Amino acid sequence: MVKTLTCVACPIGCALSAQIEAGEVTGVSGNACKRGEAYAKTECIAPVRSLTTTVRVNGGAYPLVSVKSAAPLPKEKLFDCMAAINEARIDAPVEIGDVVIPNILARAWISLQPINSREELQHNMANEDLIKRAAAVVPSDRQLKWQEMEFYAFAHFGINTFSGKNGHEWGVGSEDPKLFNPTDFDADQWVAAIKSAGMTGLLLTAKHHDGFCLWPSEFTDHCVKNSPWRGGKGDVVREVSDACRRGGIKFGVYLSPWDRHEKAYGTGKAYDDYYCNQLHELLTNYGELFCVWFDGACGEGPNGKKQVYDWERYYALIRELQPEAVISVCGPDVRWCGNEAGKCRESEWSVVPPR
Repeated sequence: MVKTLTCVACPIGCALSAQIEAGEVTGVSGNACKRGEAYAKTECIAPVRSLTTTVRVNGGAYPLVSVKSAAPLPKEKLFDCMAAINEARIDAPVEIGDVVIPNILARAWISLQPINSREELQHNMANEDLIKRAAAVVPSDRQLKWQEMEFYAFAHFGINTFSGKNGHEWGVGSEDPKLFNPTDFDADQWVAAIKSAGMTGLLLTAKHHDGFCLWPSEFTDHCVKNSPWRGGKGDVVREVSDACRRGGIKFGVYLSPWDRHEKAYGTGKAYDDYYCNQLHELLTNYGELFCVWFDGACGEGPNGKKQVYDWERYYALIRELQPEAVISVCGPDVRWCGNEAGKCRESEWSVVPPR
């Protein structure tokens, strides 16, 4: 049996097909990353959902307060959990991050289910143990250093800065490099402005989805070396990284995995080789990086194909060459807060497994 579903692991929303045999998922296609495969397997066999609802408040300015589950819950248990929540009361004042019902799964099971299933009891005890272990997670040294930075800039400056009049949010990959010719570019001025705002670092989009590289990459002609800027000898990544160090702030890079220009995109290992070669250039030629930022964008390349990214290979290369750099968003160190606005709870820790 084949089941089709839309992945919600990230905003891309890949269309997935899951092959199910004898109650198990034997194959997943359509996913752009391994998270899509994991999502399909969970959704087909043991689906979970985040629960958002309200709880009654005693003595507050309002009778109800919004709450959400700290982690996704088994879909089959949502009504049991709601029954337990309907019985709950919380006394004012209420603060963001307050725990209303510790271990809602165990509470719902104990209050609503007869004690006749040892297997289900063990399942809930395992969830309780998971919560305890998650609460005891402490940051790695690199995570703590990143968290202590608190506030840094993300600069998007590339070929689309000059071709944006085409009506596209992103570059399309067919832009002529000659379009890139900034006349007043001053990396030191960038750093001065960033420092004046109290920021402690700068993350530069070294390559966005259009595939145009802001450094003279050896592996593509779609880069600054074929632009008229600085007579084809310029290197935005070099100038910005040097300016950051002169100004006393940290420097990091974003290298888009989606590449709408590179012909190897969508071919598997050939593109991973290309991508790792460019990643190697950035990791070895521009000093210490505080962050390598990834997103999960995975559209079509110039050949109409999509790429299944070898994330583990990318991570290993970063750990080898820049061991102190956090790997953000599509990575093991810093998770996405869940919205493009950057809004999160007052106390929001990036609880992800250390690597």
